[in-house]
Amino acid sequence: MRLPEKFTRRAKAPAKSGWTYVLFLIILATAFDASVAYFCIKSERRSQSELVQTAAAKQALDSLQDALLQVNSAVSSGIAAPIVIGEHSLELQRYANARRALDELSALEPATRAVTKDGLSLRDLTEQYLESARQTLDRWRGKETLTSGGTAGLMPLNVRLNAVLSQIAVERNIESERVTHAMNSVFGWSYWVVGFLLSSVIVTNLVLLALFSRFVATRQSELDAMNTLAMSDHQLRLLSQALEDSPNGVLISRLNDDGAELIEYANPAVSAMLGYANDELIGMKGEVLADPADVAEMRATLEQTGRYQRLVHLRAKSGAQIGVQLCISAVVDGASAPAHYVVVLNDVSELLASRERLRQQAKYDMLTLLPNRNELLERLDAMLSQASDSGSSCVVLFLDLDHFKYINDTLGHATGDAVLREVSKRLRERLPRDVLIARYGGDEFVIAAAGYDAAHVEILCRDVLDAVGEPVFSGTSELHVDGSIGVALCPLHARSASDLLRCADAAMYLAKADGRNCSRVFEPSLGREIEARLGMSNKLRRALADNELYLVYQPQYSLTTHQLTGLEALVRWRDAHGRLFMPGEFIPIAEQHGLIGRLGEYVLDKALAQLAAWRAAGVPLVAVSVNVAAQQFASGDFVGVVLDTLRRHDIEAHWLELEITESSLVQNTSRTLSQLQTLRNHGIRIAIDDFGTGYSSLSYLDTYEIDRLKIDRSFVSELETRPSRAGIVRGVILLAKGLGYGVVAEGVETPGQLSILRASGCGYAQGYLLSKPVLPDHAVALLRSPTRPPHGDPVLGDESQLFRFDA
Repeated sequence: MRLPEKFTRRAKAPAKSGWTYVLFLIILATAFDASVAYFCIKSERRSQSELVQTAAAKQALDSLQDALLQVNSAVSSGIAAPIVIGEHSLELQRYANARRALDELSALEPATRAVTKDGLSLRDLTEQYLESARQTLDRWRGKETLTSGGTAGLMPLNVRLNAVLSQIAVERNIESERVTHAMNSVFGWSYWVVGFLLSSVIVTNLVLLALFSRFVATRQSELDAMNTLAMSDHQLRLLSQALEDSPNGVLISRLNDDGAELIEYANPAVSAMLGYANDELIGMKGEVLADPADVAEMRATLEQTGRYQRLVHLRAKSGAQIGVQLCISAVVDGASAPAHYVVVLNDVSELLASRERLRQQAKYDMLTLLPNRNELLERLDAMLSQASDSGSSCVVLFLDLDHFKYINDTLGHATGDAVLREVSKRLRERLPRDVLIARYGGDEFVIAAAGYDAAHVEILCRDVLDAVGEPVFSGTSELHVDGSIGVALCPLHARSASDLLRCADAAMYLAKADGRNCSRVFEPSLGREIEARLGMSNKLRRALADNELYLVYQPQYSLTTHQLTGLEALVRWRDAHGRLFMPGEFIPIAEQHGLIGRLGEYVLDKALAQLAAWRAAGVPLVAVSVNVAAQQFASGDFVGVVLDTLRRHDIEAHWLELEITESSLVQNTSRTLSQLQTLRNHGIRIAIDDFGTGYSSLSYLDTYEIDRLKIDRSFVSELETRPSRAGIVRGVILLAKGLGYGVVAEGVETPGQLSILRASGCGYAQGYLLSKPVLPDHAVALLRSPTRPPHGDPVLGDESQLFRFDA
C-alpha cells in the first residue's frame, strides 16, 4: 500500500536536515583530530630520523676506531719485524679501511661538530694520524733498518692515535646523548597526544552515533505513525466498502444508559434480508428482531463468554421468520462492560429449506406425500409405546391394491401414479385425523390407529375399501380399483411394529385368497404357515446350493402320427432326509422370496446338460420344453442367459422350447417383443403355457411370433363333464390353427378326453394317460422307440388303449 505524496514530503524533509547537521559535526571533529594527529606523527618521524642518523654515526665511529687500531697494529708489527710492504700487503689494506671509515664518518653531519682544544676536529686528527702512519709505512717501504732505539720513532704516532681515540670517545658520548634524546622523543608526549585524540574521536563518534540513532528512531516513529494513519484511513475505506458489498448482514449496536442495545450501523445486506430500510434500522432495539427466548439465551451467553453463535430465526418486517446463522461478538473499549456488539447475519433460509426437503424425502413419499416406510416404523413404535403405557390396543391395516400391476402394464406408469395419488388423497380425507396413514411401497398402504375395538376396526376397514373402490378418472378413462386388507392387533397378535406389519401382510394375502376386495384378520395358524414358508425358503436356498433338485421329463405325443415329439422338463426336489417336494409346494415360495430366477436357470442348465449327455450317448433327440416364470422372463439378462447356456453345452437352439405364461406377455410389450424376436431368430421355439387362465387377450397372439399354445389342464379335465369347456377348447384349437400355431393339450388322463381332443383337431397331447413324468434313464427307452403301441397295430387297436404304455 503506497503512502500518499503529502505524507512522504512531510516525513523526508526533517530527516534530510538532521542528516546534514550530524554529518557536518562528524566531519569537523574528524578534521580537527586528523590535523593534530598529523603534526604529532610528523614530529615523531623527525625524531625517528634523527635516531637513525645518530645510530649510523655511532656505528661509523666504532668502525673508524677499529680501523685505526688495526693500522696501528700493522705499524707496530712492521717496526718489530720489518718486512717489505707491497702494494697488496695487509698494512696497506688496513690503511685503506681506515681511510674508508673516515670518509663514511665525514659523510655524517654530527661527525664534524666536535673539536679539540687546538681547534682540530676528529677528521683533522684522524687525517694527521693516517698521514703519519703512511709516512712511516713509506719508510718501511724504503727498507730502512731501525735500531733498538728506532722504536722511539713511534711515539709521536701513538700520541696522535691516542688523541684520535680520545676524540672518538667524545664523539661517541655525544652520539649516545643524541640517541637517548631521540628515544625519549619517539616514546614521549606525542604518543599520549595521539592516544588521547584517538580516544576522543572514538568517544565523540559514539556519542554522535547514539544521538543520530535516537534521532533516526524518532523520525522513523514519526514516519511509521504517519504511514499507519494513512494506511488506517485507506483500510477503513476498504473495510467500509467490504461491509457495504458483503452478502452477509452486519449490524453494530451499542448499549445505552438503560442497557438496551441500539443499532448504530446496518449494511445493505441486512435491509435486503429483513425488509427494513436503513433509516428504520438505525436506532432500533436489536432485541425486537429476535424471539424473546433467544434474546434471553443471547444475553446469558454474552455475559459469560462475550460471544454468541447459533442458528436462530429473526422476524422480518413482513412478519416472516428468516433463518440466519447468527454470530455476536462483544467489543470492549478498555472498560469492564462491552461498549458495542458486532453482529454478523448469514441468511440460511435456503439451506433450511433444503434440509426440510431432504427430511421430507427421507421420511415422506414424494408421490403421495404420505409417510414412507421409515417414518411409519418410527411413528408406529411411538404409538405402540404410548398404547402400552396407557393399556390400550392398536390396530394395523395392510392395504394392497388389487390388479394394480395390470394398470401400470396396460395404461402406463403415469396413470398408475395418478391412481396412487388419488387413493392417498381419499384416505386422508375420509379417515379420522388420529389415524396414521403411510405408503409402505408400490401399491401397498398401511393404516394404524390406537384405541380401536373390534367394531371400530370393522368400520375402519369398510371406510378404507369404500374410499379405494370409488372410480378414479384419468383423462377420459374411468378406472375401478379394489383393495385387499389384512388386519393385525396389538397386543393380541404381536407387540412390535415389524411383527404387526408381518402379521397384517400375511392376513392381506389371506384376503386376496378369499376373493379380494375384502378384509381379513390375522390368524395364529397363518403365522405358523408364514414361518413354514420362511423355513421352506431357506431350505430351498440350500437345496439349490447342494444340488438336491433334479429333473423328470413328461413325453409329448402327436395325435396324428403317434410319435414322440417332445419332452417337458419338470423339476422335483428331494431333500437330504428323502422327503419329496412337488413343484406346487416350492415354486410359489421361490416366486415370493426371489428365488425363481435362480431356480429357472438351474432347470435350464440341467435340461440342456441332459440333452448333451443323450447326444453323446447316441440317443435320438427331441425338443425339450422348459418353463419360464414371469419374473425370470422380465429380467434384463434373460435372453443372454439362455444363449450363453446353449453355447456352453453346445446344443442347437431348435432343440429348446421355452414355455412362457400369458402374464409375461402383457408386461413391457416393447421389450417382450424384442426378447421373443431375438430368441426366435436364434431358432428357439416359443410356447404359451396355461393358455386361457391368465390375462387372455387375442391382441398379443397377433402381436407376438410364437409356435404353440398349450391348453391348461383345468379345461382338459372337464371336457367330459362340461360341454362349455369342450366348446372353449374347440375354439382355442380353431383360433390357433387360423394363426398357424400348434396346440398341445395338458393333463390328458382319460380316453374320453383324448377322443374329444382328437375330434377337435388338437395336434399334440401330454398327460398321465400317455405317460407319467420319467427319469432321464427311463426317457432313453422312449427316445429309442418313439412309436411303441402296446397292443398290436395302432390303427386296428382299441383307441382307448392307444398310448397306454407305462415308462
